Amino acid sequence: MKNWILLLCLTWLAAPAFSQCLEITPPESPEAVLVNPEFPLTYKMYFDFVNTGEDAQAVDLDFERVSGGDAWTVSLCRNVTLCYPLWQLNNFHVVYTDTIAGGDLDFYDVQVVTNTPAFDTGVYDLSILPQNCPENGVDLTVTITITDQVSVDVQPRQFFLSQNYPNPFNPTTRIPFELRSDARISLDVYDITGQLVASPVRDAGYSAGLHEVSFDGSSLQSGLYFYRFSTPWGSRDGKMVLAR
Repeated sequence: MKNWILLLCLTWLAAPAFSQCLEITPPESPEAVLVNPEFPLTYKMYFDFVNTGEDAQAVDLDFERVSGGDAWTVSLCRNVTLCYPLWQLNNFHVVYTDTIAGGDLDFYDVQVVTNTPAFDTGVYDLSILPQNCPENGVDLTVTITITDQVSVDVQPRQFFLSQNYPNPFNPTTRIPFELRSDARISLDVYDITGQLVASPVRDAGYSAGLHEVSFDGSSLQSGLYFYRFSTPWGSRDGKMVLAR
């Protein structure tokens, strides 16, 4: 009985990590300063998302130009297959509803394309609102500046670690991740005391794109575990519950 009480407590502590809805990770900075040594100039600012549930989730998107930016085209794109440019109907405002499949790991990007060397600033309102969990929504002001002065270009996120599924699991689970470019990565699993208990991936090379690592916890006891995803650009952690 005590073991079940402990397991329920651990599951409650871990609950925010596997809420059944859309989780969105905005870029570290919604501001980009682009240098234009030559044209055409293109730029992408990524917004990662993952549907942690099994059912498809509907998400409402609203993308609107507030000021500036007449000299270039700005679009909101889903992966590489779905793009909505802001100059549609010449109103610089796009509203639509997208459907994210269960377990889907993907991204939107704000894509800038220009063939004109005009130095100006564009300000845009972006709202990504999951219908089933609006508290997970993103509402940002995106500022994009094109300049002929030496500046720092904001780089997009290079990797993304998703929540494992299923979670809780017994005895196997899968851990999805995405790389924007080829890299060598490691994936380590720790128990609640911080002791290393497994290394499903150790300094292995992966190509750019979406991947999954299968983890077998047959040799481990029930409880809360942490996994660390290490890349050349840094590391991210996740947590999972093994429930027998």
